[in-house]
Amino acid sequence: MTDTVTDEDFEQPAEEVADAFEDRKLGNPSLSWEGAKVGTSFTYTILEIEPGKGHKTTPVLKFGTNEVDRFPNGNPKTQIEILVQTDLTDYALTSLNYQEKAEEEGRPDDGIRRVFLKHPNKQEFVDTVKATGAKAPEVSATGTIKLAKRKPNPGGKPSTILAFTYAAPVLDGKDVPFNV
Repeated sequence: MTDTVTDEDFEQPAEEVADAFEDRKLGNPSLSWEGAKVGTSFTYTILEIEPGKGHKTTPVLKFGTNEVDRFPNGNPKTQIEILVQTDLTDYALTSLNYQEKAEEEGRPDDGIRRVFLKHPNKQEFVDTVKATGAKAPEVSATGTIKLAKRKPNPGGKPSTILAFTYAAPVLDGKDVPFNV
């Protein structure tokens, strides 16, 4: 047995794997509700939850910095990051900058989106998940995300308020058990 890996060890030649890796340098687009109408929704399947975080949160950073953003009372703002497969195409619900860059590079839309859930949507999502009896969101769970309303925000752009549905993953007709 050899420790050397060759093209024969893969279904795809090394050049194709390298090309696919280059395509991913742009990353998965973040979900953006900019310009979307209230009532817009999509279905999702969870592919990944911020690695190792489960239902735990990560800090929100101030735009363009590594500084943690805080509420007026000094508490840190937090978020849940989830990678989802959607039924979206043509870079729907992504930023215009991302759309332009992807089109420039000729990248087809695979429907994968990064979803960052911050206050109050983070709590709404957690409550939706818990209402199903689940302790935390799970990979392979499905559901919908809907733009429920836009809430006026004094001195800033309106807040995006989302509504969620969630169904725990199912394997062979049985619920997938949680790791406890």
